[in-house]
Amino acid sequence: MSVGKGRKILTFGLKAFDTETLDYFAKRMIIAAKLLNMNVKGPAHMPMQVKKWTLNKSPHIDKKARDQFERRVFGQYISIDATPENASAYTNFVMKYIATLVPGVDIKVTTRQYLDLDKYYTGKKTI
Repeated sequence: MSVGKGRKILTFGLKAFDTETLDYFAKRMIIAAKLLNMNVKGPAHMPMQVKKWTLNKSPHIDKKARDQFERRVFGQYISIDATPENASAYTNFVMKYIATLVPGVDIKVTTRQYLDLDKYYTGKKTI
């Protein structure tokens, strides 16, 4: 993905307990970004996080009787290249409309902006 001057890169980190919900949410985000002519990279699937617990059924006797539980968290990353105006509008759209359609998905947005270095570079060497 080639990034031009003044462009913004949006990275959406998505987490959910269900893979179908996560895939549906990611597809909706990608469709919306492509309709706005943004460059989309992803979704990149992250490793599944598994947390396991073992609890005794009874607090007094019968230590052999136990219950086992586990929680699986699935993750994906989507990277979008856009102009600063489109990036803020797209982020607001995702948070307002798409996030309310699909409950159960945690969203983390990271933004990076590439500046025009010609304003800051004088061409002189500093020692």
